[in-house]
Amino acid sequence: MERKPAILIVDDDTGLTSNLQDILEAGGYSTAVAHDGQTALNLGDKKAFDLAIVDIRLPDMSGIELTEKLTELLLGTAYIIVITGYASLDTAIVAAGRNDIVAYLTKPLNMDHLVALIKQVTERKRVEEKLRQTAEEWRKTFDSITDLVSLQDKDFKLVRVNRAYADTFKMKPEELIGKTCYKIVHGTNEPWPNCPHKQTLEDRKPHMAEFFEPHLGVHLQLSTSPIFNEKDEVVGTVHIAKDISERKKVAEVLQESEERSRDLFEGTHDMIQSVALDGRFAFANRAWLETLGYTEAELPDLNLFNIIHPESLAHCQELFAKVMRGESVRNIEATFVTKDGRAIQVEGNAFVRRIGGKVVATHGIFRDISERKRAEKAQERLRQQLQTKVSELEAFSYGIAHDLRSPLLSIEGFSRMLRADIQNLKMEMVQEDIRLLESGVRKMQQLLNRTLEYSRAGYQVKRTKNVPFGKIVKEVITEFNGQMSSIGATVSLAETFPRVYVDRMRIRQVLTNLIQNSINYRDKTRPLTLEIGHRLSEDEVVFFVRDNGIGIDASETEKVFALFYRGTTDGEGSGAGLAIVKRIIEAHGGRIWVQDQSGKGTTMCFALPQQSGTNKGDNNGKD
Repeated sequence: MERKPAILIVDDDTGLTSNLQDILEAGGYSTAVAHDGQTALNLGDKKAFDLAIVDIRLPDMSGIELTEKLTELLLGTAYIIVITGYASLDTAIVAAGRNDIVAYLTKPLNMDHLVALIKQVTERKRVEEKLRQTAEEWRKTFDSITDLVSLQDKDFKLVRVNRAYADTFKMKPEELIGKTCYKIVHGTNEPWPNCPHKQTLEDRKPHMAEFFEPHLGVHLQLSTSPIFNEKDEVVGTVHIAKDISERKKVAEVLQESEERSRDLFEGTHDMIQSVALDGRFAFANRAWLETLGYTEAELPDLNLFNIIHPESLAHCQELFAKVMRGESVRNIEATFVTKDGRAIQVEGNAFVRRIGGKVVATHGIFRDISERKRAEKAQERLRQQLQTKVSELEAFSYGIAHDLRSPLLSIEGFSRMLRADIQNLKMEMVQEDIRLLESGVRKMQQLLNRTLEYSRAGYQVKRTKNVPFGKIVKEVITEFNGQMSSIGATVSLAETFPRVYVDRMRIRQVLTNLIQNSINYRDKTRPLTLEIGHRLSEDEVVFFVRDNGIGIDASETEKVFALFYRGTTDGEGSGAGLAIVKRIIEAHGGRIWVQDQSGKGTTMCFALPQQSGTNKGDNNGKD
C-alpha cells in the first residue's frame, strides 16, 4: 500500500495550524504540527517529511533559519513552502534564491490555492521519488553486470562505467569519468584502426570485435551500440567487453591437437569432426567438408545441430549430452543435412576430448551410408515384390490347375463315353458325345483366354492423355443399353466427373467388368438399379459402381479379387473379371475395394491419383 504524503506545519498561530491540519488530513495527507522552530527540528529528526509549511516569524528562530536546518536535517528530500504575514522584499529575495523553497505565500492564506499548490508539490515529490528508485535499481543492475560496461561520448571519453569496469582497472568509477579508454589502456587518446566505437559513430550501427588486451592479459569480445538523443543524433556509444580468454584457450588447445593429427585425418574417407562445449565446430576434415558441402571458413559459424535433420535432432541431442558427461557412444545412426539441403544417412562413433581430466570437446567419426541404405531399401522392396509375385504365382498356378481340372475331367469322361458308344455302334449318342466334348474344349479355351487376359492386364497399360472420365462412363453405358433394357434396369450417373490421366481403353475395360458383374449377380426378384459416381479424398479421386444386387458377404470382400474365385454359383461370371480389374487399377497407381456387405447390394470402389500424369494443370477439371 502506498504511504500518504507527510507534511510538517510550523506556525505559532494555533487557529491557522488547526484549520490547515484538518483540511490536509481530509485530503488524504499525514500531518504534524510545530509551534516553534525547535519542536519542528525534533519532529524532523524522527520522521521524514515530503513538504514543510513554515512561517517566517517563529518564537525562537526565523523561518529562513529553520528552513536551512530542516533541509540539512532531511538531507534535501523535502520541499518547503514559506508563509508570512509580514512580507518584505529582502525575505522574498532570500526565499527565491533557495532551491528547496518552492513557494513564498503571504497571509491571509488562500486555502484553495494552498491545497492546490500542495498537491502539485507532493505529486512532483512522488514522481521524483519514483524516478530516484528507478535510477537506483538501474544503478544496482548496471553495477551487478560482470562484463565490463561503459558509456562513452563522441570524443571517446567515459561518461559512466560499471563496478566491474572500475575494478578491472583498479580505479574508482569517478576517477575514470572523463578519461578515454585508449588513454587508460594504451596511454594514448587515439583509437586503434577498425575501432568498433569509431565505426559505430560513423555508420550508426552496432559493431563487434575480438582482440587480445595486453594491459589486462586477456582476450576480449567488444560490442558497441549507438546512443541517440531526441533529435536522432548519435551522442555516444555503449560498450560491453566480455572476457573470452577461456574460450580462446580451449580453441587454441584444440587447434594444437588437431594440427598434430591433421595429416592422418585428411587421408581418411570417413567424416571426422570436433565440436566445442557450446556445440560449435572447432574442426572438420576434408571428407566432412566435401560430403556436407561447406568450406573451412564457414565452419566456426556452424553449430552441430544446424547439420542434423529434424527427424534425428532429439536423439542426437540426447547422445551429445551423454558424450558431454564423458561417455563414448558407438554405432550411432543419424541423418545429416548438407548445405544444399540434401539428407544423408551416417553411422559412426563419438567420444570426448579431455585436458587435465576436464572435458573440453567431443570428437566424432562418421561414414556416409546413404548408398548402402538406399541399396538395402531397394533390396527390401525387391524382396517384398518378389514375395508378392511368388504369392501371386502360387495363387495363379493353383487357380489355373483348379479351374482347368473340371473341363479336363469332363473331356476325359466324354471321351470314354464316345469310345464306348462307337464300339457299341450307338451312333445316335456319338453326336451328343462330340457336342459335349466340344463344349468342354470351348470352356477350357475360355479359361485359357481369361488367364492370358489377366496376365497381360497389368502390363499393357498405356497412359495417353488427360481424358474426361464422364465420357468413358457414357460410352460404356451405351454398350449395355440393350441388355439393361431387357432386364428392366435403371442407371443413374453423377452430373459431372473429373478428368483423369489414364489408359482410356483399360478404364473402359474396368467399367465394363464392374457393370457386367452387377448384371450377372443381380437380385432377380427385383429390377436392377445401378449408380455410378465419385468423390474427392485427399490426394485421390474415388469412383464407385453401386448396385442393389445379391451383395458380397463381408468374409468374401478380399477373396473376390482372386483369379477364378466365385463366391456364388448363382451368377454367370467366370471368376476372372475382378482379378483383371484389380491389376489394371493397381497398374495406374490406384486401389480397389468392396464397400457394402451381403443383403444390401454391392458398392465397388476404386481410387485413382488426382495427379498422375504430366498435364497436371488439366487434372480433375469438369467434363
